[in-house]
Amino acid sequence: KVADPVNAFSVETDSKEARKSLSESLDNLNYILVFKISCLGACNSGFRTKDYLKVRGEAAVDSRELKRSRGTRTQKMETLVEHSLLYEKLKVWRKNRATKLDKTENKVISLATLVNISNLVPENNYQLGKIPGVGKRTMENIDEAFIKLINEYREEYDIKSPDRGKPVKPDSKKVTLDLFTEGKTIPEIARARNYAQSTIEGHLSYFVGTGELPIEKVIDIKKAKLAMEYFIEVEDYALTPALDVLGEEYSYGELRTVLNYLRYKGKIKFPERS
Repeated sequence: KVADPVNAFSVETDSKEARKSLSESLDNLNYILVFKISCLGACNSGFRTKDYLKVRGEAAVDSRELKRSRGTRTQKMETLVEHSLLYEKLKVWRKNRATKLDKTENKVISLATLVNISNLVPENNYQLGKIPGVGKRTMENIDEAFIKLINEYREEYDIKSPDRGKPVKPDSKKVTLDLFTEGKTIPEIARARNYAQSTIEGHLSYFVGTGELPIEKVIDIKKAKLAMEYFIEVEDYALTPALDVLGEEYSYGELRTVLNYLRYKGKIKFPERS
């Protein structure tokens, strides 16, 4: 039927104005289609004014009744989402989180952003922070249960991170991590690999930023906490000014490690891991 696609179409959005406007437009279109098709059907066996006017009157009544019975259209956005089950779980989380924070649901996180997250399925806060729609305010609204929910879904459906793949040579950072895990110190690894010590610190800093390496394995936790307090308070992530304030007992690599850790934990948005 000509009207079927219109009847099947529906809309889901955080904007009440947009939802109402689109719903009314679709209902009006459906009204016109039903009315016109009914009138056209009255002419199948030839045009008779009396029959046409009768059918026209009945069609007008039927169309108005159909319009009133439609109500508000709500599109299930699963059609736009690769992982619709995750999307539904995140919507439930959003509703509960909004209640806890005493905010409207769209102020916690928008539906469009939930779609992006459900399509990309991030495994940590760093990946989450790179998804379109996820800004500082969104990160502030998200709790640990949010990432846990996504990771449980990843594990249940065996979702792997995309293979960026360059298998021609081993990952240099991974080689450093393996040596460090074996018990070698940063200076020992630098000598063994013929790299600058700062390069090795950068490799380990990367894995602190992914959550694969505890920060206390790389930098004394007391030093780390002091640097964290500095970066969070000043909101300036440049390393040289930080060194001027914190002192020469810190290295650039240690400060970079602290920044990557803060980003992984969702405490800051920048800088990029290195």
